[in-house]
Amino acid sequence: MIYNNLGLALQRKGQFSDSLAQHKIAIKINPSYHDPYINIGNILLEQKNTEEAIDYYKRAIRFKPDSSIAYYNLGRALNQKGEKEEAISFYKKAIEIKPDFALPHYSLGNALLAKQKTEEAISYYKMAIGFKPGYFQAHNNLGNALAQKGNLREAINHYRETVRLRPDLVSARKNLEMALLRLEEYEHK
Repeated sequence: MIYNNLGLALQRKGQFSDSLAQHKIAIKINPSYHDPYINIGNILLEQKNTEEAIDYYKRAIRFKPDSSIAYYNLGRALNQKGEKEEAISFYKKAIEIKPDFALPHYSLGNALLAKQKTEEAISYYKMAIGFKPGYFQAHNNLGNALAQKGNLREAINHYRETVRLRPDLVSARKNLEMALLRLEEYEHK
């Protein structure tokens, strides 16, 4: 476990090759310990080595079939690869294992919104926020989904929350401005 932790510390510092080496030592010492596989997969995914990342996430699942984080990350990799339907199924599996895990709810919302399944996306964004109230990305994307549905007042509330949480986020400020303008236009018709 010490090599995995050292790998994580190096990963946080951006020292990816050293991090990979430490995670691989952790695997050599304990081949069935799932965390190093996930961490290697995350590094590979960050480096856009999607196929190899997928392989490492699948290995993690083989050793720990109830790892919600492994299923979530496998979904992310498949989504990055363009395999949206398969990604959706793995996000759902992560949620099934750990229903209060906000990240797969958010990612599932994004995947559904991309497929024009706006109502479903809205429900998953709301669940993500319910589990992690300060999740500014979920507030912003929920605002986008609500604006698409024409629910501008509720969208504005979520954009305002995004700006409150992340005042430096330019896209949230722009989204808020656009929604306020659209609402004003609608009310003056």
